[in-house]
Amino acid sequence: VRKFSLMMAQAPHVPRYATFLQEGNWAELESCRDMRPTYQHLLEIARLDKEYELKRIVPTVGRSSQVFLGTKRGEAKDKQGPPRTVFAHTITHSLKMSTDEAEGWMDWPESLVLSAVDELERARLNADIGSKPNSYIFTHFNSLVDLEPSVVVDRLESFMNRFVAKHGNRLQKSKVDEIVVKLGIGSVSRGRTHTLRLTASSMTGEYLKTTSCFEQVDSLTGR
Repeated sequence: VRKFSLMMAQAPHVPRYATFLQEGNWAELESCRDMRPTYQHLLEIARLDKEYELKRIVPTVGRSSQVFLGTKRGEAKDKQGPPRTVFAHTITHSLKMSTDEAEGWMDWPESLVLSAVDELERARLNADIGSKPNSYIFTHFNSLVDLEPSVVVDRLESFMNRFVAKHGNRLQKSKVDEIVVKLGIGSVSRGRTHTLRLTASSMTGEYLKTTSCFEQVDSLTGR
């Protein structure tokens, strides 16, 4: 046993959750308090928690979204304090991408990533955040696309480049430095054969430059 989750009903409101990990000597994982147990992995909260001190921002616009204000661990403070980032993470369990080359499939990813921008804009109304921190968007399509991996890469890169061109003004106002889209490739019969991670990042100097890679996930830890 590596993880224990406790759910406490409080009808008619949504349940409360607490998560405890073996690697943390069974202390409560505060960054995941009142969050569905699967979100720690699916929304990559554990990865964030290792690099940032996280403060959860509530409420969110969508029930499948989580927003955090992250303060970089171990960074030296300047006059304005340590560097901070606003993280908007969201998940969906559907994505329809067919074999034909029609572009209608882009509507849903566009809507979902825009919902993350909505979350960032709302979060900045919080006095503890304001307009200074940069932003990061993570979107997980927790579903399987039954197409050749190279085809999925080309289509997703095309989508992201169009998205940035179309919504660049909103992204810049929200100070979005990086957008990550994660999805599975495979089928019900074959299972997941690949996990694609597409990143649009400004870290190299070019604004939201798109790159892709296939992840190798540890079947034991899920990381």
